[in-house]
Amino acid sequence: MAVSCAQCGYANDEHAETCALCGVLLVARQDNPFRLPQTERPQIHAPRKTIRVPVGWVHLGIGILLALVFTLTPVLRFMGWLVGSLFHETGHVAFAWFVGCPAWPAISLAGHAAAIHKPQSTGILVVVGLLLAIGAWQAWRTKRFRGLAFTALAVWPFFAFLETPRDLGFLLSGHLGELTFAGVFLWRARTGQAIERESERPVYAALGWFLVARNVVLAFGLVFSEAARAWYHSSG
Repeated sequence: MAVSCAQCGYANDEHAETCALCGVLLVARQDNPFRLPQTERPQIHAPRKTIRVPVGWVHLGIGILLALVFTLTPVLRFMGWLVGSLFHETGHVAFAWFVGCPAWPAISLAGHAAAIHKPQSTGILVVVGLLLAIGAWQAWRTKRFRGLAFTALAVWPFFAFLETPRDLGFLLSGHLGELTFAGVFLWRARTGQAIERESERPVYAALGWFLVARNVVLAFGLVFSEAARAWYHSSG
């Protein structure tokens, strides 16, 4: 006849002196010489659950502190400006080629940066249009990146052949370039993907937060500060 453990309910053999599951002395057997009084029964406590912050969020938090160091240290801030300017002008250049304008970035250590682009080229427009069409066909055939490929193909004529949208695209593409790189960096810091060493993750997080912060500060300045608007206008 099985004897149920009073502690965990496990059905033990009738000759068992301790529970085979939890080890408690079986008090159900009156003839058990090792029977403990009610007040002396061992108690089993469930282990405490430890709340651990995911590693990715830790790296993002460390990145915020490193971004502050970048901002408050003049030499590092200048290095951050060089990196941000490179990504900014890369955004301008990428958009210029997208709408058929030859372009290249120009960055000076004196603290100036620009994207030089020439007027539209019919040949470049034809090549870009063909590449977008081929990309959309490949995306349809392979069922990968369909949304991205067809969106690019759909909006391309709107920017390539209309002057006002093209000018607006030139204006915004630099900041979108920075934020695109910032998103990639923060994604790498958060997930740990596309990195070679774990120590890279806080650095990626610092660069990502630095790029985001400088665009946020610029946006608030353009909205609330006349001096910031004047500086932005004078910088081209």
